[in-house]
Amino acid sequence: MRKALAAVMLLMWLGQSMSFFITSRVSAGGPLSVTSDGRPLIWRTDQPVPFTPDQGPLGRLSNNEAVAFTEGLFQVWEDVPTAAITFVQQGQLSVDVTGANVMNVLNQIPSNESPIIFDADGSITDALFGMGARRRVLGFAGPTSVSGGRVVRAQAVLNGAFIDGRSDPFDISLELFKGVFIHEFGHYIGLDHSQINFNAAVDTGLANDVGVPTMLPFAFGDAQATLHLDDMAAVSSLYPDPSLAVTTGSISGQVLLPDGQTGFQGANVIARKVDDPNITAVSSISGFLFPGGPNANGDESLRGFYEIRALPPGDYTVEVDTISPFFTGGSGVGPVNDHFVPAPPEFYSGAQESNNDDPAGRTAIHVTAGSDIENVNIILNGVRAATNDNCLNPIIITGSTFRDTIDTSRATASRDDPVHSTTGRRDSSTVWYSFTPTANGTVTVDTVRSNYDTVLSAYTGSCGALTEVAGSDDFGGFTSVAQLIPQARISFNVVGGIRYVIQVASAGNFSMGGQLGFDFWFETAAGGADLVVSDLHLDPDVVSPAESLNVSFTIVNQGDQVAPPTTHIIKLSRNRRIAAFGVVLASIAAGSLRPGEAATFIVSVSIPADNALEGQFIAVIADVGGDVRESVESNNAALTIVTIQ
Repeated sequence: MRKALAAVMLLMWLGQSMSFFITSRVSAGGPLSVTSDGRPLIWRTDQPVPFTPDQGPLGRLSNNEAVAFTEGLFQVWEDVPTAAITFVQQGQLSVDVTGANVMNVLNQIPSNESPIIFDADGSITDALFGMGARRRVLGFAGPTSVSGGRVVRAQAVLNGAFIDGRSDPFDISLELFKGVFIHEFGHYIGLDHSQINFNAAVDTGLANDVGVPTMLPFAFGDAQATLHLDDMAAVSSLYPDPSLAVTTGSISGQVLLPDGQTGFQGANVIARKVDDPNITAVSSISGFLFPGGPNANGDESLRGFYEIRALPPGDYTVEVDTISPFFTGGSGVGPVNDHFVPAPPEFYSGAQESNNDDPAGRTAIHVTAGSDIENVNIILNGVRAATNDNCLNPIIITGSTFRDTIDTSRATASRDDPVHSTTGRRDSSTVWYSFTPTANGTVTVDTVRSNYDTVLSAYTGSCGALTEVAGSDDFGGFTSVAQLIPQARISFNVVGGIRYVIQVASAGNFSMGGQLGFDFWFETAAGGADLVVSDLHLDPDVVSPAESLNVSFTIVNQGDQVAPPTTHIIKLSRNRRIAAFGVVLASIAAGSLRPGEAATFIVSVSIPADNALEGQFIAVIADVGGDVRESVESNNAALTIVTIQ
């Protein structure tokens, strides 16, 4: 059984907005900021980076434990073998910082102190962000002053309300908290965000989280406490140990517009080792040394320039992709806020590189220890207009995997387009795909790479008389203040020989499309049970803390084998990503189910008396312990809204 992850949003924009001196934000896998002449803003490399911790506790941690915890966070960065960075504690702050005195303390910090503030109970966070922020903001960190082109001061605030030991929906594991602040201390030393392997962070599985960098713009799970190669390459590039130049190699070049001359700013460039593409992978952002307008020396060669360092010897592909349009402001990645790449994702193709080459064609680059491979330039292709605007003329998918990037801004909708079960309406700018599997199996489709709000649906039948078999409006994602990744993902069982049509729409009756990133996978059925949660209802669906309600739902075995006895749970979650730190309201021991058999449950649960949120979600997760071998592992959870007032 795969478990859903919490996507806990870090409101790190505060720490970065306080860094008013910074000329510009820059690249993923690199510096947070650069000077006007393109030099990364970092601490001096001939002395340790200082920090001065608070005198008070941090949640359930005593002051001694909190200081040791902080030292351990810095040690993670210091232990990178190809980086030359060390840290030193410079005494402690003169007072125990609290919500009552935090503003005075921050206004009177000595010029030689970089404070690490322990918010024992969230009161400091409330004082900085407003009442209730203690339950939304995990913390922040970043530089606050520079001199002579070097960082000389920084600060951090750690919100202990999330690790106070209370049994409530907000408490998180110490390991997740650790990962959050290894990330934040990356900002402290001048590192930017990264989005390499972003899809692995927002799916429902845990195993592939090892491929996600610590510097992803939001918290995704305990794996964030372990640095990815991308993180180690980033800190090594800013603070290189002499061993970096002799034990690893680098790849550099420019991302160019279709004219083959003009550098393009803000594309995500990734080098992946051919035999280990998810783990041995490092990213850069094109133009990371040329932020905003022309820099002081006017070096146009830096426009669209990227550099990927710290690559272990081996063969690599280099690819270009779009940064998520929802990584902006304090959660931004790269030197620009307009993340639209006017081209489909593509690989570097060597001698075949042009503005109309095959985006999937690739040429491996051999990297040896000590090598610096230059002029690996990628010329962007143009985005083609949608030719699959009508249900009668879909793009036909013939393989087990398929990727498409098209411009749907001029796509239309037809009168006989079906009403979507997920939105209750006919949405706009529809495009179509079809697939006829040769065997039973599972199809998964997502639109995560798109830059507009998509609605995704799958059907059987003929155009004008379609039967929906799967639909998705807002798939997972995360929220910041008022920000949701509005993309879609569906996964559904298919029968060999049956034709399925897949529609992608732009959410809304009159909305425009945009750049669609469409990804498709088909897996032949391996056999097994398949538990699906359906018919989830609440009675009542408006309650107060400490009150009870009935949760009714049905578990259906849609697989071809018997599902043995297992356990289902009912959970109270604070977002659509069934939060890993949510509260379990009930655990249900369930008997076996034969193929096609269903079991209906009505369970009375109570809302915790200390619950303070006005709106949450009730979720049912089937086979929570993973006791059942399933042919499909991504469809055994459902959730619905409960209003708590």
